[in-house]
Amino acid sequence: MEVEGRVRDSNGDALPGTEVRVRYVDSERHLHLDDGMTAITDSDGEFVVAAAPGQGRFVVDAFADNWVPQSSGVLGSGSVGSTGVGGGSIESVQIALEFRGARVSGTVTSVSGSASSGVTVLIAAKPASTRTVEGAPAGAVPVPGGTERPYGASYTKRTVTDSSGRYEAKGLPPGSLAVVAIRRGVRIPEQRFQTIEGDSVTADFVLPN
Repeated sequence: MEVEGRVRDSNGDALPGTEVRVRYVDSERHLHLDDGMTAITDSDGEFVVAAAPGQGRFVVDAFADNWVPQSSGVLGSGSVGSTGVGGGSIESVQIALEFRGARVSGTVTSVSGSASSGVTVLIAAKPASTRTVEGAPAGAVPVPGGTERPYGASYTKRTVTDSSGRYEAKGLPPGSLAVVAIRRGVRIPEQRFQTIEGDSVTADFVLPN
């Protein structure tokens, strides 16, 4: 039996680098994972897993950083909606993952509207639910990779725009986000957002002359 398929996000875009595991269901309805029944999706989000003959019922699990894990439910021979799986057959599976956390993306352009590549974009993230961190300065609250100082934001994520002037940062904790673009000492006024789990916000910037 061979299990092939594609892992995508909720927008239908491919998710390369996703770990896929195929677990077979035995006669007592127990799930098992054998050596070799795992794969990593390619650049198109596709995978192929070869399972031992006779393992007609199975579950496909998908795991990726910053995405909520997803299972296909029981598929294969005798399962609801099955196409029937037997030795030498191929079963096709499609899995969609939901984004975990918040994401910010956008484009940096010049005043004339042309794309600006190589621009540094900094993101400060402050979780909605905060608590005191042992050893942190008075009034500080936890953020991934550091603390937010009482007198201003501590930028804990950094990315750079590509040749199209685009950037993206994901896996951000829901709460307050501050985003700023910097190039050659010129700092564009930051943009601020309040986000919830799964939010995707856009922060576009225009570089001054």
